[in-house]
Amino acid sequence: MPSPSFKTPYLCETVREILIQGIDTSLGSHFAAMLMRSPDIRISYLPAITRTSAEEVSDRISFAAAESNRNQEDSHRQQIADRLRKHDTLTMASNIAEVWYFADEASGVEPDMLNELVIACLSTGTERFYYASEDLDVGPGQPALEAEIVERCKACGIQYTIFHLSPILGDGGALEKFLAELHSLKTEIEARAPQYFDFQALRYTASTQATLNLLSPVAAAHLLAGFARSTQAAESSYVITSRSSTKFSALCETIGITYGISLLPVEDDATLNAVDRSFGERTVDFRRYLTIEAAAHPAETLLSNVELFVEEAVLDQETQIAAFQSIRQRQENALAIRRKRIEQLPERLARKTLNRSGFPLDYYSAGTGEQTIIILNAIGQGLEYWYPLLHELIEDYRVVIWEPRGTVFPPPPFGLEEQVNDVEAIVQEEAIENCHLIGWCTGPKVAIDFYLRHPDLVQSMAFLNGTFKCVGSPEELDSPYEHNLESLCRLLVRKPAMADSVMKTLMARVEQGEVELLEGADAEQMSVSVLSRANPSLGSYLLAPFKTNATTVNYAHQLVDFWAQDARPKASAVRVPVLLVATEYDQVATPQASEQAAALFPNSQCVLVRGATHYCLYDRPQFVANLLRNFFCLSSKTRTPKITASPASLAAHASVV
Repeated sequence: MPSPSFKTPYLCETVREILIQGIDTSLGSHFAAMLMRSPDIRISYLPAITRTSAEEVSDRISFAAAESNRNQEDSHRQQIADRLRKHDTLTMASNIAEVWYFADEASGVEPDMLNELVIACLSTGTERFYYASEDLDVGPGQPALEAEIVERCKACGIQYTIFHLSPILGDGGALEKFLAELHSLKTEIEARAPQYFDFQALRYTASTQATLNLLSPVAAAHLLAGFARSTQAAESSYVITSRSSTKFSALCETIGITYGISLLPVEDDATLNAVDRSFGERTVDFRRYLTIEAAAHPAETLLSNVELFVEEAVLDQETQIAAFQSIRQRQENALAIRRKRIEQLPERLARKTLNRSGFPLDYYSAGTGEQTIIILNAIGQGLEYWYPLLHELIEDYRVVIWEPRGTVFPPPPFGLEEQVNDVEAIVQEEAIENCHLIGWCTGPKVAIDFYLRHPDLVQSMAFLNGTFKCVGSPEELDSPYEHNLESLCRLLVRKPAMADSVMKTLMARVEQGEVELLEGADAEQMSVSVLSRANPSLGSYLLAPFKTNATTVNYAHQLVDFWAQDARPKASAVRVPVLLVATEYDQVATPQASEQAAALFPNSQCVLVRGATHYCLYDRPQFVANLLRNFFCLSSKTRTPKITASPASLAAHASVV
């Protein structure tokens, strides 16, 4: 598509400093690239909600500059980097002529940052404040947000303009969020069953007549600049849309070509299977952008040159495929980098050893954050489950973790009390004065007992897939796995010689092949089986407690002791915030157990993660990390600047129960 002619509206007579929040969004980077056409403009920016480095910002703007100047030589990255100035705080900014806030649909609006930007306009000499967001279908909170912007700007004597835009064809917007969830789901499902999408299409509920109004980031950037420079723009609110919409069925076909998947819009929910429903739940927010009729244009008169530009900016299939390929390549690159860093994570863990009762207690720490997290792992399990989540958490927190003792050594008796003693010893050795506790599976019981010993040390507790099973607890809250495991463990305690037979029985249950999942079942059963399956790469770790006859017997003793301990009466004494995270397809600990346990704590919340397993911390580390960051932020009453997902984004995966 040839580059349309357009008069650059940002030519200035004097040097102007412009501050951009959200420069790492597709629209923000294209807008910045357009500004750089004028040598009289300098660009400052604040760190966005997403974690984007200065190098990545330069790369994005360089790419955007090349895209919007296809008939010219590509801009040099270093020249772009030299004209950017990053601010870590608003106090660093001065003499700012105008501020632009580009709300990222994938991360949401950060109200604190938005308010601070408006207030800071007074001290920085700012004349105008601009807010741009993909929110044509104004949600319940949007009028209040817009009213607050207007009120603050008027109080400060600052001119404002608010833009509501159609989805932008690029990263950082509503469509990118949809594609990010598609990429995430495809990666997660294929890790469990690589051939699943060879057998099954991915269905998405939408009208056959549904359309999506899309704007190219190049066109949108010019439109914004055109409005901003017009005299009509001051103290106004605008809706900006493309002249033509794309049929959603055609868009699905284009996305399918790019992602190697059959993506089918269907009108009947009854045709969906469990995987389809999981994807639909994770992208439910996207539906508000699908319309039957093309979105109406604003009542205000468009600038004539802007209107001409829109007519020429046709988003044909070739343009869409190129954009989707670029987005997918970035997704694949980010995934490869993340996997490499997770693989290297053990090298970043500092190992220390304590001598406890003649046996070593090894523990590990990483991260340099001001707040400390102590991770209470499941009995008999290694650290491998935690590496993906640790990779996310150590960017913001100091984290301490270890493998619970008692399965390999020391020999029985080594039960719940001894586990709590180990926590106590590590906390004392590290001189930890306050911390957050994360307990997985059996870990919550350890966390509760440690809290009761040291309530002043604990700021909050998060329980992931917790099991509260004990003698006398309701049997209907037990999973089939727990019921069967209890029978086997009690048998082993009575008859240790049965260890070899028990080991073989448990190994057979873990080693289920992909062919068994994909053959001989209808679409619903197949999809549920795939969603319920543990990632096969965890297979050897799942069997770790049953490595030898001795470890199998020791593990049985530990679990029998664990079931003898009833944490329920103790819950009422826990005064700190408690977050319980349960998962829809947990085959080890039922989500109902977490839901009922939540009712026992004075200050608690239970969240159900849809379409996830007992190993959600391994399968969806970024989601779990964001959930924990938000929780710890609220619990410690501090503002965490690196929160990477909005409540709406988290709600796409989970619901409060």
